[in-house]
Amino acid sequence: MSDMSRRSFLVALAAATSLAVAACSNGGESAQSAGSSTSGSANGGDAGDRAGGEHVIGVAVYNVADNEVLMFREYLVDYVAKVCFEDVRFVYSDSITSEDELIAFIDEVAAMGGEGLMSFYNIDLQAEVERCASHGMYHIVASGTVSEEDFAKVENNPFFLGVIGPMVQMEYNAGANMVSSFIAKKAGDRYFIMSGGAGVGNEMHYQRTLGMLDTLQSSYGVDLGDTKTVAATTEPLTIQKDQLSVTISPGYISRPEMRESVVESFGNGADFDIVLSTISVDSIRDLLNKAKVKIAMVDCYSQNNQLLFAEGRLNYLVGKYGSLVGPSFAALYNAVTGYADVFRDNGKAFKISQNFWASDSEADFNEKYEFASNITQPAYNFEDLYSICRAFTPDATFDDLRKLAEACSYEDAKRRRSSN
Repeated sequence: MSDMSRRSFLVALAAATSLAVAACSNGGESAQSAGSSTSGSANGGDAGDRAGGEHVIGVAVYNVADNEVLMFREYLVDYVAKVCFEDVRFVYSDSITSEDELIAFIDEVAAMGGEGLMSFYNIDLQAEVERCASHGMYHIVASGTVSEEDFAKVENNPFFLGVIGPMVQMEYNAGANMVSSFIAKKAGDRYFIMSGGAGVGNEMHYQRTLGMLDTLQSSYGVDLGDTKTVAATTEPLTIQKDQLSVTISPGYISRPEMRESVVESFGNGADFDIVLSTISVDSIRDLLNKAKVKIAMVDCYSQNNQLLFAEGRLNYLVGKYGSLVGPSFAALYNAVTGYADVFRDNGKAFKISQNFWASDSEADFNEKYEFASNITQPAYNFEDLYSICRAFTPDATFDDLRKLAEACSYEDAKRRRSSN
């Protein structure tokens, strides 16, 4: 497709994808089933041999109905595969909840002729990379965070490309900044922290929780104990120090069995002023609305969160946007088209940082959401992606990939689109 044809198609695409946007914002299952005929499905898609020239890429996700997952999916399936890279087919997993399910998905993608895996969920990174390598498949952690220890185990594996996403310090700062915002506003002293998977090895959730606890401890001048241990609690825990009250409630609330524990810890919300969440609060949104608490969370720029701001419940968001995964895809595309060695960091897997956007007001959120949800002119468009893919730009380098990926701020994205 020529550049002119792509530009014309993008205009038509805006109307054609309006239902997909609605499905994403509603967090429903329809996007999963609707996407299967287009992007493939490991449990029901075409398991035949890969067509000549087609690159099959698996996408491992933790929750098919999650706002962030749906947002990334819309960009990858409806923009990248349909508009920019017609030789690519994405195969999405169902909601993965265990290492066995993740390994089984890798095997299924390989049986479909898969050449690579974009992973949005890791449990045992070394085992997952080694399984991909056994099939000759490349692996990339897309928009994720990996501990130094886990990264060191796989950085020399030629089938592990690397990590593009928030680094450990960025995740820590996300939690810390939430707390600082509320303290500056004197919004209350009773905190309910939803730590998600912090206690079961989720490095992103752990660092966010740790940042919250350390900032509360230093700001209030109290001792919350060993915050590294407290952040990783697997059971609800309450700490009372002077006027400060902190309850940590772990668990993935999208899973009913874990949501029950969080709901029980929260009660009717009368004991809390502020909810700090490492994850989306969609699953208990009605409960939080009734409690009339103030909310800060790490999630994404979605319509659901726009409504939470409008309702006065959401006061601070640290979030990602759909096209943020564009450079991760481009890195994987380089590998499956024969340029994996060119895009390594001194012969090893790379770690490329991408920070979050943040909003502490409805007006700021709406401005960024309008841009983030634009499917026709995403922050990372086809020209950006082509510029770092050797199949289209023969002199593209690893430094080009790094620079483009790291230029992910709202201001960076606006500058790129205003220059087109």
